[in-house]
This record gives sequence, C-alpha cells and structure tokens, in this order.
Amino acid sequence: MKYGLASKKTAAGSSYRQLSRFMTCLLFLASLTLLCSCTRCASSESIDKKGDSSASDAKANEWAESVATDMVSKIRKGHPRIYLTPERIPELKREALTSKKYYFDLLIKRMKGTQAALFYALDADKALSLPKTRAEYGRIAADELMKGIRTNSRELDIRTLAIIYDWAYGALTDEEKRAFVSYCKAQIGKEVPIHDNRKHGYRASPTPEGIIPLLAFYGDGFDDAYAKNLLTQGIRDALLDNLAMEHVGGSKGGYADGTSYFAQLGGTFYPFLALGIATNSDFFFEHEAVVKMPIHLIYSTLPFSIKRAGAKDEGKGARYFATFHDNFTLTAREFGSPGSALAILFSITAAEYRRHGEEKRASLYSWFVEDAFGGVPYLGGRDATSFVLTDSSIQPRGPAEVGLPLVEALGWDDAKGQIDRDRFGKKAGIGWVSMRSSWDNPDATFAIFKSEPFYYHGHMHRDSLAFMIAKGEELALARAGNYMVWYEGGPLKSENPGWPQMKDFFSRTISTNNLLVYDPSEKYREFSNDGGQRSTKYWDDKWGRTYNGTDNGNYRDIGGLIRFEETKDYVYAAADATRAYNSTLVTSEGNKPKVSLVQREFVYLRSQQGDQDNFVVYDRIDSINPEFKKIWLLQLRAKPEFDGKYKVAVGNDMGGIHFSEDTSSIHVQQERAELFGKILLPKGGNRLVRRLGGWMTTELEEPLKKDDNGPLDIEVKSTDGLPEHPVVIITSEEPDPNREIFDRFSVWPQMIHATSKPVGRRVAYFCDGKTQPDHKPAKLLNCIRATRSAPGFDMPVGAKVIQEFRHMGIQGIDKGKDSERIDYPWGYGLGYNYGDGNQYGLWRIEVSPKKPSKYDNFLHGLHPAFKGRGKLNAELIESASGDTYGAKVGNKTVLFSKNPEPLTKGSFTVAGSGTLWQLLCDLKPEKKYQVKQDGKLLFEKAASKQGTIQFEAAVNGTDSLFEFNEAINR
Repeated sequence: MKYGLASKKTAAGSSYRQLSRFMTCLLFLASLTLLCSCTRCASSESIDKKGDSSASDAKANEWAESVATDMVSKIRKGHPRIYLTPERIPELKREALTSKKYYFDLLIKRMKGTQAALFYALDADKALSLPKTRAEYGRIAADELMKGIRTNSRELDIRTLAIIYDWAYGALTDEEKRAFVSYCKAQIGKEVPIHDNRKHGYRASPTPEGIIPLLAFYGDGFDDAYAKNLLTQGIRDALLDNLAMEHVGGSKGGYADGTSYFAQLGGTFYPFLALGIATNSDFFFEHEAVVKMPIHLIYSTLPFSIKRAGAKDEGKGARYFATFHDNFTLTAREFGSPGSALAILFSITAAEYRRHGEEKRASLYSWFVEDAFGGVPYLGGRDATSFVLTDSSIQPRGPAEVGLPLVEALGWDDAKGQIDRDRFGKKAGIGWVSMRSSWDNPDATFAIFKSEPFYYHGHMHRDSLAFMIAKGEELALARAGNYMVWYEGGPLKSENPGWPQMKDFFSRTISTNNLLVYDPSEKYREFSNDGGQRSTKYWDDKWGRTYNGTDNGNYRDIGGLIRFEETKDYVYAAADATRAYNSTLVTSEGNKPKVSLVQREFVYLRSQQGDQDNFVVYDRIDSINPEFKKIWLLQLRAKPEFDGKYKVAVGNDMGGIHFSEDTSSIHVQQERAELFGKILLPKGGNRLVRRLGGWMTTELEEPLKKDDNGPLDIEVKSTDGLPEHPVVIITSEEPDPNREIFDRFSVWPQMIHATSKPVGRRVAYFCDGKTQPDHKPAKLLNCIRATRSAPGFDMPVGAKVIQEFRHMGIQGIDKGKDSERIDYPWGYGLGYNYGDGNQYGLWRIEVSPKKPSKYDNFLHGLHPAFKGRGKLNAELIESASGDTYGAKVGNKTVLFSKNPEPLTKGSFTVAGSGTLWQLLCDLKPEKKYQVKQDGKLLFEKAASKQGTIQFEAAVNGTDSLFEFNEAINR
C-alpha cells in the first residue's frame, strides 16, 4: 500500500450545513480554536524567495484533476456502494451473529431509516432473526427517505439520506429516486462546497459537503452528467485543499498544531472513506490525515500514566500525550465528545486496515483506542454506519507486540536519509523525533526533540529546536506555563488590561528548552521581546492557509531536521533553525537580522536496560552583533541545585533570580525521579548560570475594594526583593490542596475547564514600579488590575501579595539588570479555569557566555534517573586547534564540529581505562576517514549518510590521542 503526499489550493464555496455528526462533536474544539489563537503577528515580511506559486498551482491542479477524473471512472456500478458493497455483506452477516451480535440486536430494537436500509441490504437473511421481511424494511427505509426530503430535518441530513438511498436502492420507486436526486441538486447547487472559508487548509481538514450524496446516485440514470461533473469538481477541490493536511502530516503522519487540536481533523474522513470503498482503491489511505494520526499520538504518549488530585480514580491514572503546544493537562480520556468521535474514526481506520490485509496496523490502532480512550464509546444501536465500518473482533496488540520501533522521526525519509518531501518536492512533516527505552515499562526513558520545517499555521508556537525528557515523571519540560487565554485580556495599557502569558510567554521560545538571542530593538508587535524566534503572520487569505502559501524558501520556511539516524547504541538528530529567527535568510515585521546561524544537535546515548541513559545537547549560534546576549534554556518542575556559589539578584532564596559564575553542574530532584546536568560550554570563566523560579510573598497593609481597578498605589508590608515592575497576585484564601499541587510530581491538580465563573477569590495587578525597600510606607506604584482575569473581590489587610518568578521575560538582560524582568502569571492566579501545579514549570535554568562574541557554542550533558540512582560524570573534550568539541559521558564520547561545515580532520585527547565508545559527528557523509590512536591506524571506513562514525577503542588509564582525517583517494 503506497502512501503519498500532496499539494494544495483552496476551493471556493461556502458551507451549507455540516455534513457529519462527527463535526458537531468538534464544536468545542472549534470554538476553542477561535478563543485560543496564538500570537497574531501581521506586518511586512521580508521574503528571500517567494517560490513559483503559479507553476505550483498549475501542477497541483493538473494532478488533482487527473486523480479526480480517475476516481470517478472507477466508481462501481450498482448498489450498495456507500461504505457497504456486495463483497462485504457476507462478512457483515457473520459479524451480526458473532462479534457484533449485541450491537446488531440494538439496531433491531431502535430501528429507523438507516437501520431498515441496512437490513434491506443484508437481504433480511432469516439467519439474522429479523422480525420483518426484506420488502417491509425496504418500504420503511423509503418512507424515511421521503420524510427527510419533505421535512429537511437535521436528524435526516443529506449524508444520512444518501446512505438510505444507496442501501435500500432496490426498494425505491423511480419517483422516489428522482425525488432524492432533485433534493440533492437543490441542496448542493452548482458545485460541491469544500470548506467554510475559515476552518480549512493548515488549520483543519476541509469538509466537502456533497460528495457522498453524489456518489450515491451517480450512474443511476438520473442526471449522471451533473453527478459526474460535481464529483470531479468536488474530489479535485477537496484534494487541493487537503494537500495542506497531507503536507504537514508527511509520509508518517502528524499534526503541527499540537496533540489536543488534532481533533480538528476528520472533515474529509467519511467522504474519502466512501470514495475508497466505492472505487475499491487505496484513496482513503493515501489522502486521509486521520489515517496516520495515531502514529503521531502513540509516539507522543508518555510511558507513565497521569493521576488527577481529588478524582474518584486518582490512584488509577490515565494516558497523557506529551505536547509542545497546548499544555491543557488533558489526559486522552478527558477530551470529551471530540475524543469519543476520534476514537470511532480510529476504530474505523483499524477495521479498514484489516480489510486491506494490514493486520498489525489494525491491531495497533485497536490497542491505541483502548489504551488512550478507554475503547470505542457506547453507540447504543443508533448508528448503523459504525456497525458497518467497525470491527470489534480485532485483537488489540501494543507497540511492542507489533514491533513498532522505539524511535521514530516524523518528517524524515528514512530510505533517502533526508527530510521528508511531499509529492511536489516541498519539505514535509512535523519534524518530531520521538525516542524511548521501552514500550511496556512505565519507568522507561522518554524524550522528544522537534524542529518543524515550516510555520504551518498560527497555532504553532515559536519553539523549533525544543526538547523534553521524562523518566517516570516529566523532568525537562516540553513547555513551561499553561494555555490560558480566554480571560487574559490585552496588553497592559489596553481597554481590557492584562498581560497575557499566552502571547508574552507560553507560545514563545522562552517557555521551552531552547535558545534565545536578545536584540533589544527587535519588535513583536505590542508584546514582549523574549529574544526568541520571529513572528510570522497568523492568518490571511494566502499565507499559512493555502498550500502554495507555504513554500520552501519563503518566510514560513523555518528550517527543520538536517540529520537523523539511530542504532541500538544511540539516536542522533540535528536541525537548523536559522530561518526561525530574524536572520540573514529571512526577517519578519520589519526587523533586522540578529543571527546568521542557529543549529542544534541532539544525541540520546542508550543503555542496555534504559537505566543509564544520557543525552548530549550541542548548539551553534552566530549572531550579527557580539553584544546580543545568548541564552540556553532548561525548563524544570523542581528547584535545581547548583554545585557553585550563587547570589540573589531579585527575590530571596526561596524564590527569585539567582546567578552563579562558578556553577558547572545542576541537580533537580522530584518525587520519584531526578535530573543531572553538566554545563561543558561555555567554559568556566566565561559562564553565567541563572536560576529563576518560585515566588515570594508580602502582605497587604491597606484593604482593596472589588472595583479598585486602578491606576492606584497599593500599600504592602515590604517591597524588599520585588522586581522593578511587580506583577502580583493578591488573595486571602488558603491554598486548595486539590488545585495547587506543587510538592507532588506524580499527581496533577483538578481541572476546571473554560468556566465563566471564578473558582478562587484572587486578583492580579500589574504595577509600573515600587518604592525603595527602606521607604515607608512601602507601596506598589501605578497598578492596574487585570480586569479580565476575574471579577473584583474585596481584599482585607493581611491578604497575601504574591510575586512569582517562574515565567519571567528577559527585559533588562542586555543591561545586566535582572530587576527589570517582568513575570507573566497564567490565569492571573487561578481566577478562572485550571488548577496550578509544578508540571507548568516552577523553575528554569539560563546559561549564558559572559564575554561578548558573535559566535558561541553550547554543550550540555543531561542524565535522567530514578531518585537516588543517578550519577553523571561528564567532561569537555576539545581539539588543540579548537575546531572540535565533545563530551565524554562515562565511558562514551561524542564529538562535534565547532562550525557548521563538516570536519575533514581533527584530533583530541581522552583519558580513561577499559573500552571507550566513541561517536564522531559532523563528518562528510559517506566519505572515507582514517582513524588513529596514538599514531597507530585503527581503521579506515566511510562515514554514514548522516556523517557519523562510531567505534570502540581500548584505553589504559593514560591520555590517548585520537586523530581522524578524510582518506585521500589513491
């Protein structure tokens, strides 16, 4: 079975009504999409290469027209053909008596039009113990068809009527058939509408409304020319619009908007499935985005379950998808009706895989539905379509049972050893590299490294190069903060004052394990300059919505994976995100370039049992100005300990900004697990390490009234330790142990989602300044309340005034003034919606070089382990010439090129004893190299396609000199 990629063009036309009940289930997510849209940064864009859109349009149109014409020519004659064919009927009868008997009996008890049509299609076989004759069922179905046409009811929508028409075709009179065709023509009109002009393209699957009814009556002699023309047009335009979904999914599947918003997929599911069945082709598998989505979700599923505080089943736990996008804290079973709808679609896909001979994939998908969603939801006999399409006899088999690899690079072409490409040659896929030590062990090591090739759509965040690491618990977080936007309001001086964490922190580079380059003049509209990746237009009619608006080389191109390989000993991935920043390659919003190079290499050093795993992270940054501050970020759940001395810049020892000039190691200990980190580059003497997080508390000295919105000065007990621009949460309530989980790392807080009622008596104020610590009375100056965060509440004297430091920006870092930083609390202190907890990030580490330089490298070793079992021995390796850096971690070494160019030669000295495992990276792909130890030739061999050579050498406790050089052809 071949799976292809594609290309895209938006089709005109507006939606006349929703085609599928499934799409109704997505209303929640659709409304969420509108409310939670990420930073909408529109302005002039500097585009270094626009691409040939007209040529691409022509190729895409030619391709889509050809496929559509071919599909129409393959539509089978006769009936039934919508989801059900004569060849499938014998098996369905057998299932009705065995694996689906209970469901079939419910269909009999709750019979309406589609059930009657199904019984007619099954010939009302006596073995099925149906209480009526085939003719009677045919007449019931026909009457229901005519009723739907007369009443135009929502229950009997046009898709349902098409199924009745097709399944009970032989029972209909010519007059009834003509009535249905006339009804379809009146409803559909002159062309098949493909989408609603809003939810389509890279944002969501198109929703072609009309393909199924046209498919039902094409070839029946009732205006076949009309049906043929519109089927061709509808299939063609649906394919063109759907190319965006195929583009982002790549050959392996995926969805760039996160592992919650995937519920926006499915608009083409039933039309494409119907076309595949009616033509006996692989059309459904080749073009439907939902088909491959479970692979993305399976590789995103954490090995361990999540427990919810205060829940009835707190001890049981549930699966959670690691996400770099929407930290909703939703477990898979908390998706509600969208989750149930997707579970049905995944189950149908599993059944189709079985019918096409793909038993392993069918078993895997069935396992996934059971494991993540608790199985197929109860259908109650009301849905004859799901009875026809699902297969409850599939034996669920997990990833280990079916042999699913432990490592997968979504968006990478393994055969060609390069980034994935779609059918028109564009980079494709989501660029997620997922890795774990085991499928069946909840204590497995788990990590994801990501680098998308495009900023496909507005719900993507500015987080290319981010990574996360877990071991029994999340350790290095995918993202700090939370997706809170409904009640945040706008910038501080706006009509609805607030300072949204969403747009200033959570959706930005600063909230991830990433790299910042701070140009003080860089602009992000009215939002803060976090030093991170550039703004890109969120939404318009061309860029980011249509396939031809997202081309290689235009301003939505943000780089992507450049190398990937895996063996039993290691996983190696490298990515270039230069284009994700305002760079010499591309800029946004009238900004000037700040970098000419940003690259990251990520190595997972695997141990045999998964209990001694290590990670090496290596970075290159070339900035335009040596004065631009560079920052390496690590987001954490617990407070990291330094091995060096530190000073408090802001706050106090319990919470604030702490800095150290002699720290080289960090250690984070949680409830079950711990993380060790070693800073190898920048070198000692040129290294500044900051620790940010926690909070400090003072008290209210004068009461506040609920309508004190400001500007006003707030008298407090002390301003000592507060930043220059305090952002405070004020409350007289005691913490709720079910909603504020800071000291338990295996339990999440209770979740209250999207409520319009406050769940806590808290207010938040943004203040322009403060009195000096020795000034009495102590005051916060010119404060404005975040009026959208919650209704006002009276606050008494003695109420807690809380200043957080865990989600701070980097204002003032260019001047060495950490006191100028501003914190962006999410939800303004739980006025609405979610509980709070350590999984949103309580602390972070920032590593920076002290000396100004255009070019800098960062090198870190990370070791996840269970509490009390971890140890990290890591040291820097470098060549005498300075062109090679590496890390020796235990008895393993990993070497990199200082610069982006491949290494042709190098030398380095390593001390140790026993067998030393070594990995040379950044060599010329497939070129031969000679490797020597202490002057003696060890071997000559070619580097891999990804430019690596792995070998082992014996060392005797003294320094050994290793040399490598490209072999000269003789």
